[in-house]
Amino acid sequence: MIRYLLADHSQSGGRYGRAFVKQANDFWLAHFFTNEYCAFDQPNPGRRFICSSCGAQGLRLFISPAAITPRMGEGTEENLKRNRFPVNQSMRD
Repeated sequence: MIRYLLADHSQSGGRYGRAFVKQANDFWLAHFFTNEYCAFDQPNPGRRFICSSCGAQGLRLFISPAAITPRMGEGTEENLKRNRFPVNQSMRD
């Protein structure tokens, strides 16, 4: 079973000590939830087609507020544009 939090997943198997889990979690939060690392995100297959099809039907799509943080908002928006998702206005408006 894969758990959402790194600490929960690591502790479930009893393989890692608390110090290692804290160090790994701190590294993860400092590096991966940032605008810089959003550049490496890849869209799931078919998502651009679904979003474009919804837009063509007049539906408005919204990004989860969790992705629009000061740490990830700009990177998320640039990634969507680079991958040719329909982005009509800044997500920060």
